[in-house]
Amino acid sequence: APYARFYDDQPGALSAIDDVLGDLPRLSLMATEVGAIFDDVPLANLLVAEVAEAPALCVADWDGTLFHKSAPDRTLRSLAAFQKYPARVVCTARTVPDIREALARHGVEVNWIVGCSGAVVADAQGSTLWQVPLHGQFPGMQEIVADGVVVQAHGPVGLAPSEAGWRVETYQGTAFVSRWEASKLRAVLRLLRHAEWHGRVRAFGDGRYDEELLTWFDGTLVRPESGEGIIRRAQELTHG
Repeated sequence: APYARFYDDQPGALSAIDDVLGDLPRLSLMATEVGAIFDDVPLANLLVAEVAEAPALCVADWDGTLFHKSAPDRTLRSLAAFQKYPARVVCTARTVPDIREALARHGVEVNWIVGCSGAVVADAQGSTLWQVPLHGQFPGMQEIVADGVVVQAHGPVGLAPSEAGWRVETYQGTAFVSRWEASKLRAVLRLLRHAEWHGRVRAFGDGRYDEELLTWFDGTLVRPESGEGIIRRAQELTHG
């Protein structure tokens, strides 16, 4: 996170202090998310659910996790494992209409969709539950609109903002800009509260933009060479 720095040498720490003080109001505001993310209530609910072996909700990224473009067999196995879970969330950088088309092509049903890397959350029918509007001007970048609200901007990497306060993800040379508050983790935590979910949660992802989500939920990183992580974890539903 840009509002936290860790150094093991004095010169580096002193330099970091100067950097933080130069943008203290913005960074301090961003740091307030720690209280929202590391809240005792959802953490306690997950602990109780694990002890009670409650039903599990699966949160999975799409590209590289469930869908493997160059390996159709792996896609079929991953989707079959995904659909064993009683509740399912696809959490992706794609837009909601785009991922709904992909889900329909593969005959996959979900309960909720987290799109645009957390900037939009929708129900199974694609109806928006909430958005995180993007406030700002980004010359040369194109806007991504959901239900009339600008939620992201995308364009060449060199046009993406470098200052703190924005979340920037890069895919195949294109940068996608969201508000800092728009993250997969924050979207999923809010969704769990919205759905009043008190069961277990299993999270799966394959890339660096999934790391925050996977770390919080002690999730599984699906590695390109195997892609079997979601399949192994799904076996707990039928084999204990």
